Amino acid sequence: EFEPIVAFPNEGPFSKKLRDRNIDTVQLPLGTYRSGRKSYAEMAKFAVRSVACGLKLTAVIRRNNVALVYVNGPRWLAAGVMAALLTGRPLLFHLHLTLCRKPEVMLVAQLARHAAKIISCSQATAQVLLRGHPALSKSLLVVNNPLSIVTGGASQFAHILSPPAPFTVGMVARISESKGQLSLLNAVGAL
Repeated sequence: EFEPIVAFPNEGPFSKKLRDRNIDTVQLPLGTYRSGRKSYAEMAKFAVRSVACGLKLTAVIRRNNVALVYVNGPRWLAAGVMAALLTGRPLLFHLHLTLCRKPEVMLVAQLARHAAKIISCSQATAQVLLRGHPALSKSLLVVNNPLSIVTGGASQFAHILSPPAPFTVGMVARISESKGQLSLLNAVGAL
């Protein structure tokens, strides 16, 4: 059993739903984070905001006697590591996307060294991080995203696996290397 305190970068419908269910939330002003290459000014602003958020998170941890810091994604890792180190609390890092840019991989790999445990959503995601810092294998655990178990076997999906005519696939996502559209196209092409 646990009592979560969930931090958000800004107010939104999810934080409101949690509060409606009597779950504590806190806002940490990490700011916006656009996709793609960042300017030096953007990186500097992000670093300053990460320190500010780390200090605020430290105060939340101490005030509420938080026992575990859970960081859900690389964007929050610097603030989470800082707060965990300042409070002596263990950090659990959940990596659920494949890092693409070399500076990002290097930074996340260095910060992830401070995690008590790292959970990766796939082998591919884990391998990128391990190339950045192989020693992380001692604390890394791959937990694949769950799939519903369907009875009936592959014949139930025959109409999807071999459609009778050309078909169109729609995708709702940010178009970027980390989302894996190229991997999808290569896999479909190989079929």
